[in-house]
Amino acid sequence: MAVINVRYLSGGKPHSVGAGRVLVHNHVQPQPILGLNGFRAWTQRLDDSLVVCHCDWAGVKLPVKVHYRVRSRLPEHRL
Repeated sequence: MAVINVRYLSGGKPHSVGAGRVLVHNHVQPQPILGLNGFRAWTQRLDDSLVVCHCDWAGVKLPVKVHYRVRSRLPEHRL
């Protein structure tokens, strides 16, 4: 099994993402402040548990063009 090597972010917004790593957040609706309403973020190596996320991260300017979220374990709902 591959080691993911998660590095949780703390404080305000993420400032950088190390080489070979991607910026990820959990399934909670993004908030401008990490920890607010359960919103968590971290960096890790890209793997199959992640999908590209198209949210605007609560309007926060990110240090990367693409970020990811945890893939839902529930079936996708169509609106």
